[in-house]
Amino acid sequence: MAKHTKPRRKRFINILGVKVKIKYTTKVLYDDDTELDGCYCHETKTIFVSLHSDVKSTILHESLHSALAISGCGNLINMKTEETIVQALESALKDFFVF
Repeated sequence: MAKHTKPRRKRFINILGVKVKIKYTTKVLYDDDTELDGCYCHETKTIFVSLHSDVKSTILHESLHSALAISGCGNLINMKTEETIVQALESALKDFFVF
């Protein structure tokens, strides 16, 4: 009889040639204790994903943030502009994102 197993969660993703870790958690908190679906930490090259979020969309969203940071483009724009760009790209790319 075939054994059914849960699909394994991806633990790393390659973004612009950089190995970025993916960590799954029950809560992702911002500095002011605001709960988030996910976040990217450029210092540790880690994407944190809340298990209560749409995990695939969150990984795509945070991967876009990481691509901007790794490329250096993130330093050229403010956070509000970056978030607008990331949301637009996420909407455009989500149907092509295979994970």
